[in-house]
Amino acid sequence: MKRIHLIPGWSEGNWHLKQFSRAFGSEFTLERQAAKADIIIAHSSGCYSLPKLAANQLVILIDPPYWPGRPVWIRIFQNIVIDMPRQIKAFGLIFWLKLRFWNTTYVLARPWKHVKVWRSLRQTFLMSFQAERALVIRDSRDVYCSPVIEDYLKDFPQVMFISIAGLHESCWVHPHKYLDVARHLFEV
Repeated sequence: MKRIHLIPGWSEGNWHLKQFSRAFGSEFTLERQAAKADIIIAHSSGCYSLPKLAANQLVILIDPPYWPGRPVWIRIFQNIVIDMPRQIKAFGLIFWLKLRFWNTTYVLARPWKHVKVWRSLRQTFLMSFQAERALVIRDSRDVYCSPVIEDYLKDFPQVMFISIAGLHESCWVHPHKYLDVARHLFEV
């Protein structure tokens, strides 16, 4: 059984981790300690909070916030307001309401996290970790991760890139899609 350590983004937490871990089945288990994990998966601004990596860990970054020239406040507005009808259609109204409830709860419960995330979103995305194997997955309709990230990643031979259909928070609704990509590319 493979152990997965999940790193949620700014307005995400345990509720989101539970949504993702629904897709594990008997093949994967959630690991709270990154050093003991076989696979580290980070979503959104969680991509800027990678722990020190152990040898041979697979790192999967889902929708890292990288969009040169597009201010953060525009991306947030796009995700919360403009994409709302698309999100409700893709996620279902009940799931979308739960998602927004928990997003708001985590934002209000952890105000200290705002400063760290704000600083990270204003920085240039850097692939500074020493992962032997890494995968960046971009949802095709993500408002935080620019399509130009594929060109940026060409300088990192250990990093594979794939774009799949979805929105910024699709990984919480359809986590099996992301695990299937990892299974196919890395035989995990």
